[in-house]
Amino acid sequence: MHERLSTYLHLKKMSQAQLARMAGVSPTVVSRLCSGENIASNSFLYILRNCPDLNLDWLIYGTGNMLRDRDCSNLNIETFAGAETDTAGLDRATVDDKRRISELEQLVMEKDKVISERDSAIKALLERVVRM
Repeated sequence: MHERLSTYLHLKKMSQAQLARMAGVSPTVVSRLCSGENIASNSFLYILRNCPDLNLDWLIYGTGNMLRDRDCSNLNIETFAGAETDTAGLDRATVDDKRRISELEQLVMEKDKVISERDSAIKALLERVVRM
C-alpha cells in the first residue's frame, strides 16, 4: 500500500508534507504511512478524506483504477506515468464545499440573531418582574 500512496503523491505532484498539511496530520504520520509503517486509523481516514479522487480499493488492495473519477474509469496506473492531472473535478468539489460552508455560516448568523433577540426579550421580561 505504501508504494501506491507514493505513486499517487507523485502523480499529483504533491509532497508528503503537503498531504500532511491538507489532512491535518503531522508529516511524521504521512512519512510512516509512505514507508509502510502502521499508523492510527483516524489519521488514515483524515488522509483519505483529503484525497477524494483516490480509489480506496486501489490503495489498499491494488485492484481497480487509481482514481475514482468517472472520466478516468478506463485508465490504469500505467496510463498516468508522466501525465499531467486534471483537477477540474476537485476544483468543483472545493467550490461546492466553500459554498456550503458559506451557507452554514449564514445560517449560524441568523440563529445567533434570533438568540440575541430572545435574550433581549427575556431581559426585558425579567426587568418587568423585578419592578412588580
